[in-house]
Amino acid sequence: MSLTTSPSLKHPTGLSAIPFDILVQICAHLSGADIVNLLSTCRSLRAHVREESIWAELCSRYEITDLSAFHLHGERRTFYTVYTELLHSYGPLLGLWASDNPFQGSILQFRIVTESREVGWEGIVGEILKFRLPSDDAMVPILPDYWECIRIELLPPPVDRAASRLGSGPSDSTAIRGTTNHDPNDQSSERQVASLFPTTTFTQISHYKLWDEDDDEPHKFDLIHHTTHENPIHLITSHNQGYYVWTDYPSESEDNPDIPLTHPSFPPLDISDRLYDASRIPIFKQRVADALDHTPSTSHASQMSPGSPVLYLAPFVGDDPRPSCHFITVLSPPTGYANAFAETLAPRDTAAVADTRETVGYVQVGVDSLPEYTNHPHYTGYFFPLRHPKGLRTPIEDTDPASGGHDWSLQDLEGVWLGAYLYHGTEVLYIKWDEEKDEIEAWKLTGNSCVPRGVMSWRFHGTELPVDSSRNELLSEMKINVNDAARTARLRIYQGTGILAEDGYVLTAGDTADLVVAISDPDEIRIQWEWRDGTHDISWYRRYPNRDISSETIPRPGVRRPQDDFADVV
Repeated sequence: MSLTTSPSLKHPTGLSAIPFDILVQICAHLSGADIVNLLSTCRSLRAHVREESIWAELCSRYEITDLSAFHLHGERRTFYTVYTELLHSYGPLLGLWASDNPFQGSILQFRIVTESREVGWEGIVGEILKFRLPSDDAMVPILPDYWECIRIELLPPPVDRAASRLGSGPSDSTAIRGTTNHDPNDQSSERQVASLFPTTTFTQISHYKLWDEDDDEPHKFDLIHHTTHENPIHLITSHNQGYYVWTDYPSESEDNPDIPLTHPSFPPLDISDRLYDASRIPIFKQRVADALDHTPSTSHASQMSPGSPVLYLAPFVGDDPRPSCHFITVLSPPTGYANAFAETLAPRDTAAVADTRETVGYVQVGVDSLPEYTNHPHYTGYFFPLRHPKGLRTPIEDTDPASGGHDWSLQDLEGVWLGAYLYHGTEVLYIKWDEEKDEIEAWKLTGNSCVPRGVMSWRFHGTELPVDSSRNELLSEMKINVNDAARTARLRIYQGTGILAEDGYVLTAGDTADLVVAISDPDEIRIQWEWRDGTHDISWYRRYPNRDISSETIPRPGVRRPQDDFADVV
């Protein structure tokens, strides 16, 4: 019997026989983990592990189409290293995350640091959206400031760190894998370097208020950085944290005090299917969070703000109204500035609501002494991944003039918006279109002490009202030019209802306002709110836009501010 090789073994078969261009197309439909598994099935496929076109396609899913943001340490970065060292684990964080922080809520945005050469590091930054109070026109929303709170820093390539640590080494990657007899399938030397030199570090940033000795008001902030190799972002599969409000805190003489109200759940069940983006769950260790219990501090908080509603945290009791979803939480740094970090991520409005988070860390150590601060777990909020359309839609002026400007539907209004709420300032909303009811609903992602995050702010039915000269006075108040024939031709007017409440989200009789809604552009809504006393105010709402990092200014360290404001459209 001849021992010659079987003809069937002379040519690749099965997966290894796939042409490379077909392999690339297959990989375009797989996750990063699935691609690694596929390319690990045999030696012939493993030869493509470092094929840049495969990893470039994976990076493009995170809107990285070139490596200009990753050349701070030279040009040795590849799509392969950017994906495997950064995006595979942390890419799902990119985008907006909404917090269940009581009343105010909070929005956290992760993005690629495109300005790496200016800031001196590269990777992913997490920033909290903070809105300044309007200085002039309270009817117009303003764009947020972005407060840096966490960095996921991609360190210099391992060969650079190896050369630096070992005191020698060539200036390029041949020290690891470029020798003539190097087996491209042997990654042992790279794994060895990677184990010695981590690829990322994490920095938590606290914005700490400084006081002048001769002034009771804070006059500036200082930035406190805490860097660690341990990931402070935890993936929470479930938590039992409840939020409760005493609208009328009982005195010691009351035998039958009112039962505290359960604060609205978040994300709200009614729109959780529209808000929650299950595709953006990071590949972290899954954890179950313990609930904080501030019940013993309710009396102290009430004494600090007598007559105000009292908010406190405690384990949730009863049937959980929250949808089943994953959250992330960012741990406070183990420093004396942990409270400042927590308040950046989970802001409080203590002027209207007594908050036990302000008092839970203090104990009275003597009758005549001031309270002394003690260590305690800090609440930074549970954030869920927010699904939202990217950027503004096509401006109505650029649409077909023959359509009369009516080539958009109410469904096109869906997405993340910014709205003006008079003295409360700008808030973030999610606008939902209910097809069955033919109705638009605006739900709060951030809120205030009266109408908090997680509840509906206003709604209107899709039935259009006539646009005629009888509305000219109203349109003028809304600053809509009635002499602009093109604009009035595309103007739509609707009738709606707005939600009103007292501090603590106390709903009373007549807790709604009549609304007149005017829309001439699917990226802008103007509403007249008619109050109970017969007066009215105008509020504007604008779709949350894409950011232009290159045009942003830096009013102080750690804060970025968009240069163009919505006020420019007035």
